[in-house]
Amino acid sequence: MKKTQLLVTGLCAFMMSGLAHAAYPNLAGGTNNITMVDCELLANDIKVVLSNNVVGGVQCNTDDNFVALSVCHTSGLTASRSAVQTEDANGNTICTVGPDETCVETVTGASFPTATSARGTVSSQFPGGACTAESALANAEAQELPED
Repeated sequence: MKKTQLLVTGLCAFMMSGLAHAAYPNLAGGTNNITMVDCELLANDIKVVLSNNVVGGVQCNTDDNFVALSVCHTSGLTASRSAVQTEDANGNTICTVGPDETCVETVTGASFPTATSARGTVSSQFPGGACTAESALANAEAQELPED
């Protein structure tokens, strides 16, 4: 739980820094520096600190004016299980929890806590497969602006 709280805190700090679109090296456990040279929408250089065995990826998108960050734990659960899914990978509402709807679906693969500056929230996504730095980067790069 403590690692998740630190991760969410880090994601929120990352989003509040005002990020945008460029290629980044994969993020790994420890301190990861992202500078204004890397992303022209940054107001200042930032450090993303990840726990051991947590990897991630960043999309800095100047075309659509948003940044996405996706992370996962390399030893995290990948078995088939149930999870509440209310949004698709782009932040579009696909289900609303209510008296007659639980929005529970069967998911597989690692959980990727993902955030974008366009949505301003952190949500778990399940793109399938194991957690690797490459899959975290691919999930970050797959993020798009939510539909209106």
